[in-house]
Amino acid sequence: MPSSKKRKRTNSSTPASNRITSLSGNNSSLTSSDSSLSGVPAQKRQKPSSNIQQDNPSRMDVNEFMQQMILAGAGGNLRSSMGEDEVEELQLLLKGELFQKLEAANRLCTFYSMIQHSMGARINHFGPILVGLFESESNIDLLILLARCFTNMVDAVPECGHLLIKEGLLSTINEKLLNIEYIDLAEQCIRCVDTMAQDFRAHVLQSGILPSAMTYIDFHAISVQRKILHIASLLTKGVHSENFSVVKSILPQLCNYMTSDDKQMSEYACTSVANIILGIEDDLELVEELCSSSQIVNQYISLLSSKRFLTNSSKSVIVFIFSSLRVLAQYSITAFEKLHQQEIGNILCEVISLNREFAGDCTRILVQLLPPTNERYQITSEMSHTRREGLLQEHVLADIQRKQASSVDSCDPNIEFFEKHPEVFQSFASLVLPLMLETFSSATDAADKLRCLSGIASVINFASADVLKEMLRCIPISTFLADLLSSNHLIFVTTAIQICKVLISKLPDIFKVYFVREGVLSELEKISGVSSSQIENKKETILSKLRQQAQHSERQVSQTPTRNSRSLAQTSTTTTTSIPTTRSASKKSSKVQSPTKGKLMSFLSRKKKTSSPTSSSSSASKPSTTRADSSPSSASQSSPLSIRIPRESRLSPHKSKVSALKSTELRDVCVVLADEIQKLYFADGSTTSESAFSKELNQLGDMLLAAKDPEEEQHHLMLIRDLLNVGKNNEKVTNFEFLGSNTVAALLEYLKRADINRLANFLIVFNRSLTMSPSMLASSPHRKAITADSHFSHLRELIHRLQDCLSSEESLPIFEDAGDYGAVQSLRELSRPIKILLQSVRKTKNSVMVEMRVNPMAPVSAVLAQLERLVAEKSSKKPPADTPPTVIMSDESDDETTLERREDYFHTQEEDDEDEEMRTPRVVDLGQPSIDSDAHKGKYDFLSEELNETASTKKSYKYELYMEGSDLAMDSDAPVFRAIIMSSSKKKRHPSQSKIWSKRHIMKYKRRKSIKTEVEDNKKRYLQSRVVRLIEQTNSIHEASPLSSQNSLVLSILQLLSIIDILNRHASEILPHTSSHSLIPRSEFVNHKISSKVQKQVSDPFVILSALTPEWVFFLCTQCKFLFSFNVRNNFFALTSLGVGRSLTTLQQRNDRLRRREPRIQLTHQKIRVPRDEVFEKAYLFFMRENSSILSRFEVEFYGEAGTGHGPTNEFFALISDHLKKADLNIWLNSDSDAEFVHSSSGLYPKCIDPNNEQRLGFYRNVFRFIGKYIARAVMDDRLIDMPLSFALLKALKGEPLFFDDIRYIDPQIYDSLRKFYTVVQAKKQIEKSQELAASEKKGQIYELTLDGVRIEDLTQTFTLIGTDIELMDGGSDIDVTIWNLEDFLEMTADWLLRIGVKEQVESLREGFSALVHPKNLFLFSHGELETLFAGEDKKWTEGMLKKAIVCDHGYTPESQTIVHLMHVLTQFDQPQRRAFVRFVTGSPRLPVGGLQKLNPKLTVVRKSTGDAGADSYLPSCMTCTHYLKLPSYSSVGVLKEQLEKAIREGQGAFHLS
Repeated sequence: MPSSKKRKRTNSSTPASNRITSLSGNNSSLTSSDSSLSGVPAQKRQKPSSNIQQDNPSRMDVNEFMQQMILAGAGGNLRSSMGEDEVEELQLLLKGELFQKLEAANRLCTFYSMIQHSMGARINHFGPILVGLFESESNIDLLILLARCFTNMVDAVPECGHLLIKEGLLSTINEKLLNIEYIDLAEQCIRCVDTMAQDFRAHVLQSGILPSAMTYIDFHAISVQRKILHIASLLTKGVHSENFSVVKSILPQLCNYMTSDDKQMSEYACTSVANIILGIEDDLELVEELCSSSQIVNQYISLLSSKRFLTNSSKSVIVFIFSSLRVLAQYSITAFEKLHQQEIGNILCEVISLNREFAGDCTRILVQLLPPTNERYQITSEMSHTRREGLLQEHVLADIQRKQASSVDSCDPNIEFFEKHPEVFQSFASLVLPLMLETFSSATDAADKLRCLSGIASVINFASADVLKEMLRCIPISTFLADLLSSNHLIFVTTAIQICKVLISKLPDIFKVYFVREGVLSELEKISGVSSSQIENKKETILSKLRQQAQHSERQVSQTPTRNSRSLAQTSTTTTTSIPTTRSASKKSSKVQSPTKGKLMSFLSRKKKTSSPTSSSSSASKPSTTRADSSPSSASQSSPLSIRIPRESRLSPHKSKVSALKSTELRDVCVVLADEIQKLYFADGSTTSESAFSKELNQLGDMLLAAKDPEEEQHHLMLIRDLLNVGKNNEKVTNFEFLGSNTVAALLEYLKRADINRLANFLIVFNRSLTMSPSMLASSPHRKAITADSHFSHLRELIHRLQDCLSSEESLPIFEDAGDYGAVQSLRELSRPIKILLQSVRKTKNSVMVEMRVNPMAPVSAVLAQLERLVAEKSSKKPPADTPPTVIMSDESDDETTLERREDYFHTQEEDDEDEEMRTPRVVDLGQPSIDSDAHKGKYDFLSEELNETASTKKSYKYELYMEGSDLAMDSDAPVFRAIIMSSSKKKRHPSQSKIWSKRHIMKYKRRKSIKTEVEDNKKRYLQSRVVRLIEQTNSIHEASPLSSQNSLVLSILQLLSIIDILNRHASEILPHTSSHSLIPRSEFVNHKISSKVQKQVSDPFVILSALTPEWVFFLCTQCKFLFSFNVRNNFFALTSLGVGRSLTTLQQRNDRLRRREPRIQLTHQKIRVPRDEVFEKAYLFFMRENSSILSRFEVEFYGEAGTGHGPTNEFFALISDHLKKADLNIWLNSDSDAEFVHSSSGLYPKCIDPNNEQRLGFYRNVFRFIGKYIARAVMDDRLIDMPLSFALLKALKGEPLFFDDIRYIDPQIYDSLRKFYTVVQAKKQIEKSQELAASEKKGQIYELTLDGVRIEDLTQTFTLIGTDIELMDGGSDIDVTIWNLEDFLEMTADWLLRIGVKEQVESLREGFSALVHPKNLFLFSHGELETLFAGEDKKWTEGMLKKAIVCDHGYTPESQTIVHLMHVLTQFDQPQRRAFVRFVTGSPRLPVGGLQKLNPKLTVVRKSTGDAGADSYLPSCMTCTHYLKLPSYSSVGVLKEQLEKAIREGQGAFHLS
């Protein structure tokens, strides 16, 4: 929105009548013929108004008078209502002299600016008078006051606009804007129009004000130009074909402003043009005229080619542009040709690569730019109900009477264009077809998929055989069709069959082979229920029935011409199509005279007709009886097309239980078409569905598992590898053949045994470079990745194949969106209470039966707490004191209880929300700065004090709940709504469709059984290979996975990918010669189809609020995290792990539709006031004692400092990190005891302590519990901690098992020493395994083993923890380490470092963290990603990175010399300097994930005003809350660096106003 601030005058003595003194022809918007200004006398343009001079002797007197009026109005005379006496007084003044009129106008202007409602507005008393004065008076001051008064009136009381319009205000404003004389008056009139434009759009548009305002737009200030264009964006919403002439003249100007450098002006102009196009969409002639006479298409091309526009403009504006461009492409031949000539395909592909969110919008445009589809092969999704029935008739009757004709108009301009320019079609289709296939695979919305299918069908249908052959050379179209044919969506299946028929008819020699090898024939057999070898025996029986039914249908059609079911003549491809009777098209088409224009209108009308799925069956005369009028039962009984589906068909009602397959009409079409393809092309039995590749793979798989030595295993692995990735005779194994073999099962069985030699063999064989021939490279679906990477291994090709197979085979269920459920609607729906009835499983004297009304979002634990209270009351015992305060007893009745979950941490802020108390943060004072401190009190004594914490531990309840009829106990953390839905038999339906509010739900309870926890025995497990243990753990996890509904092949692929991911990450441990830790980038493991499913599911507010995310989502995101990018998992974490309130706000921020259209949902805020010198102690007390602070966001204010908000809060978290890193706290391993802060090259890890030392245990527990809460709170509030935690500690926080190799993340020096010991242990084991040595020889060789030439016994190492005096066992300080007990020493040392010595600290850390965030959610990330999530990124800056991250404004541009110097200085900063600079501008020394570019808001650099003094003497300043750096224009790069470093040093430690 344009700024509403008034333009400041440069000179206070400038008269109010600031006129346009010179209007020359220099501006393009004015010409010499302009008569609006030529009639203005020169004398009048130079002198003040004569009226003012007569009434006031001097101009200064008028100014003084105006100032007095304003001061008087600002005094105590402001009222929200007006009495009768005052009304009469003002009416008299308005009829008096000029100064009286000025006084009255000023008082009314002030009055209307203060009232907030219509009471006392007195519009009827003043409206007509004021409008009359505005029309007749000529005094500029009075006119400006009147215009301002009108603005205030409409702003305060919008209803008064009707009266003002009736009195002729709009025509007067239009006259004054058209005959512009005073610039100030014009600008005030524009403000008035801007106020009226929203509510009185039609009247303002019809008045012609918009063209008048646009006439002299270039003479106004930028802010006023923005306001004029904003008015245009509002008024053009009401444009249609009847009033198009009003805005036609300003279209060229709007087009010019579309490419303006000013973002707001450009967006307003784009919105205006898009409004006009969408408004006249129904009038096809106007659309064509618009494109022929303007530069709209060229401007659109220019905008979409600009990366700056696409990255800086709002998403809603860009989507609006796409919508209008789609209309032009669909209904304008001129636009169609221009877009193709300017290679719109390449441009839209670049747009998609820049932002995948626009893929759907770009696809809509691309589909309209394709040739129309032959009606015989028209995509089923675009057909009406009757047309689909006609399609079935066509294919059945084709066997009786062969009629070959084309329904595509030979005069179709699109066809003519492509026939004249075949290279254009081939180039465009080559771009579009792969894009449509990729978009279809990644899309989760059915409409987007159908749109892509329409484009694919159009390309394949129009392309010639030669073009099709060249185009499909690099596209696995057969695999794509096989996937479609196996779908449960009948429209997808029908369309796929149609495409199959087109392909095999055009290229039979190619696709007769590939349909077999890629599984298309197999799916067709499943659909028809008849195998290719059985067709000859059954085809006569099937076709005879179909002929009888078709002939019966033909006779009925001929006898009943008015029947709505399309007759043979109607469905014939030679039938001419009538023009649809739309309002504009029918009216305009009657005026067509020339044949050319007639052809044009015929084409446009046909395009308009085919654009709507429901219009394809409409005709000029509507039939009296329609199919829709009859009931479904009668229609199915009387229809002659009811085909008896073979029981063998997968679409048979006896087999199919999927609701999407219940459409009898489409099911018949599928079976008939599938049978026809088999009959025509596969009936001879020459092609068999069995593959030689599958047989060979099966043999190799069996031989691999039967191999007895490593060399034989390697040989068979190499044969499998070469057959999969290289193939034979220039033919590769297809995915269908790969899945049909036992290769996946064989490789999985081979690797899951976790033998280190087998794992090494696999990596050695598959890590070889893959040399691909040009033909193989072209045919690979991943050719882009291959050419971008010089090293493409067999392993990468195997991963790609497994991912493709996984995408085609998986059928992971998601909740389909059943409606437009916004976040607020979902919240309101889930606030309705649910009725539940609690009953005991076994009745006892203390059992209760009580009915409750429960908030659906309340946790089950709240019901348990209420249950325990009721049982305690009945047994006359005192209720538990720690019952949560969330339970509220109802006052309505004695036998019913109301249970609510009182989470006040978020609220819905409606548009008229005036709740100031809610918006004003609650201030929490953590104490005044201490003046006198207790000299006897220790520095950290407060950490040892016992605190009464709240919500720090999870309460253990005596009872557990079960839904009636279920044996599974309900999760106490889950919402009640989830527990009820998951127990429902219809849980696959979208939760918004559930009827749980209409009935009472019975819950059974019984006493919880005590479960003995088994302590894991980790003895002698640390020295086992980490890779082996990870694979064993993966095997056990996948065996108990929640994916039992998937077929076994999907489960095997997932498990095999998991093992390969482990091998890839730890390749250096298996192959010591490998230099890098990972052989292949993790991005190669990402599955985009499953990622899209996850993103769709977590974008559904109802599913998020009710915690109904399918189980497979969490399982795959945590146990198969390699399938998803970090951004996808981070988004899932933010939406599912941080509470409902934060999930809603995050969803709202990331969803453009919710952000624009829904009421705002905001977390409540509280302000914490804390003394800077005592921040650690006060923060500790706040986090450990304040429970209410967990749920709301807080911001920090330091005592004695003016700053508050984002910056001080960041510094608050940074200061806590600084205190926790201090060496004197003595909680971390520290390699430099003399330094102030802990130094550890591998990150912070707890110092090992003796668990028997009860004196210090309380201190460590409190500190680490606080650290856990501190980290969790930082994650919840999007803050960063400046604490480099060790990877080993991060793994322990997640709950992952630690291994011997993890000691490298604790202390590298200790790890190196222990690793040397381990090599001696390995040598000892090798000697013991030897079968060639006698026992005495083994003992002698073992005794001679040394470490760096020294025997183990000579090292004088005892059983104490290295570097400490902690004994590893009782009396360990007296026991020497020898070669015979060295392995025990290593196991005990690892056990102490990884478990015993840090058990209390880790458990307390997890306990504190789990009070806010469940640690299981951290399994979404690797330990490296966790470090980034907690502490952000710190990468060296480059000039290109800074150009993308820094926004220049208010005096600076990216090319300014000062900005160039700044970027040069920043790129030279080392890590400490970068940290200091980031802390200076943000308050935190760390940057978020994504670095400087992801700062929100972006880092903005503006020019600092230095007055008359030199800029070199001023220091930079910043606003940390908005990341606003005020930088003087320094004379040189040296001065800039010096002053910036000085500001950074002196700007630390306080926040003050700058």
